[in-house]
Amino acid sequence: MTLYTGFHSPCLDAQIGFKQVLDSLSQPGKINTYENWHFNWPTLNNASVACLLALCDQDTPVFIDKTLALSDISRSVAFHTQSKLTEQLCDAHFAFLDESIDLESLEQLNIGTDISPESSAFVIIQTKQLPQVTDNNDSTPTDKAVLKELGQTTLRLTGPGILGSRMITTALPVDILTYLVEGRKAFPKGVDFILTHQNSMLGIARTTQLEVISCM
Repeated sequence: MTLYTGFHSPCLDAQIGFKQVLDSLSQPGKINTYENWHFNWPTLNNASVACLLALCDQDTPVFIDKTLALSDISRSVAFHTQSKLTEQLCDAHFAFLDESIDLESLEQLNIGTDISPESSAFVIIQTKQLPQVTDNNDSTPTDKAVLKELGQTTLRLTGPGILGSRMITTALPVDILTYLVEGRKAFPKGVDFILTHQNSMLGIARTTQLEVISCM
């Protein structure tokens, strides 16, 4: 049995991890990077592990995508966080997903209620790469032909934490993009997302509005 390493300094490092998540959600579409995370968990990247260790505890059921949930990963999650792992996505307070997740599965997520929208699931999705980000003061036009060739989609983000608007260009699968865009219609219900890659993360809060500008 293998137990993978947690935070070197649990109290301080958990604060750093929590701040990275908070910054990502309070400034949606902005990439936050912390280079000093070195966890070496085989299926979870450093940013995902930092989210798990900083956010999860014995009161928060955790769902881990079957593509990520090796037996030793499950043991390490339980050891470091005391979280109960659930096999039901609808029961998860925190869900760690691979970008290959399908729309049918995403629709099982708890989106909260009109009275208690904060009771919704918090979702971390591991990506092959994070979106390219452009703030609204960059007037460089989007080359739709190039985006289509690369299989990429450009979204305009607006809402709390964004001055004007912010553009992200991403190769995320269509099922995730569909859920992100359509999920805004249930506001104030909805799901907060963190996209992770290596030591970096990007947040999309449930208060963020998304508009498709060009698609693959």
